[in-house]
Amino acid sequence: MTTARLLFRIHRFESLAVAAGALLLAVAGLYVASRLNGAAVETGCVQQWFDSGPVAASPACEESRQAFNSINEYEAGKVMAGMAVLPFVAGLLLGVPLVAREVEQRTATLAWSLQSSRVRWLLKRALIAAAMLAAVLTIPAGAAEVLEPTRHPWLDPSTTAFSDYGLRGPLTVFRGLAAFSIGVLVGAAVGRVLPALIVAAVGTVLLFQVLAAAQWAFLPEPELLPVTETQVAGRGGLQTGDGIQYRDRAGATLTWDEIIARAPFPYYDEELEDVDPRFSAWFDSAGYEEYEWFIRGERLGVVAVREAAGLSVLSTVLLGMSLVVVRGRRPY
Repeated sequence: MTTARLLFRIHRFESLAVAAGALLLAVAGLYVASRLNGAAVETGCVQQWFDSGPVAASPACEESRQAFNSINEYEAGKVMAGMAVLPFVAGLLLGVPLVAREVEQRTATLAWSLQSSRVRWLLKRALIAAAMLAAVLTIPAGAAEVLEPTRHPWLDPSTTAFSDYGLRGPLTVFRGLAAFSIGVLVGAAVGRVLPALIVAAVGTVLLFQVLAAAQWAFLPEPELLPVTETQVAGRGGLQTGDGIQYRDRAGATLTWDEIIARAPFPYYDEELEDVDPRFSAWFDSAGYEEYEWFIRGERLGVVAVREAAGLSVLSTVLLGMSLVVVRGRRPY
């Protein structure tokens, strides 16, 4: 407890800034969620969005749709944009000065002399700061998790793992801890707060780029599913591959170019400057069913689990490297 109070006194500006930003985003997320719930989009309006039935439009329906879209795009979008930045900024603000400030202000000599080991000194401080960071980030992460289903009320929550991926839930905490570990390592190596903050920010940007690329790597194997199953209200997931494919009555799967090649009539009529009516009639009578390569949303949760595991390993390795740096560096 004494170490925690001392850490807060030394880093109170950064701590209060992170806490204020997290609380502001959490309150904003819950407020926007309540506004989206208050928009009360009718089931018929949702059916029209997905063309699931001939529902007549009404002024009330159109008004609620416009209100919902406006709140969702401009207000909820800003909250999620903040969630994209907050974990990394918070991690750097708490991680960089943890060692760098002691070295820069020439207090490291006294601090290290009062401890039996530099490694124990840093490990204790880092674990306390990381726990505080995780606790603070959990608040807006939970609020964003509450906000997410209100942005897509027609989707089954179990199928929305890739909706606002990395901007809500536990993954934001793991990202913040990874940025924190980068900050601690760079701060320990550089020994000056501002230069270390700049270098660590560059490292965090690189980390973000790696995470964005890794998100799309090693995805679960897609399935070839009917469009009538994938493009319906309530179904979340990820479309992959080269677009729509077609299956004939014999069960053969064809591309659009292959269908045009086997058609007895040309696709385009130059005189009409439109699709040849004979082709349209033949295509409709052939009974082709549309399919697409699709990963069911409930199978995409493994991507978040994989990233969380990778970030945990990265954070542990970086913290271990920080311990090595502190043990061997001069206190000034």
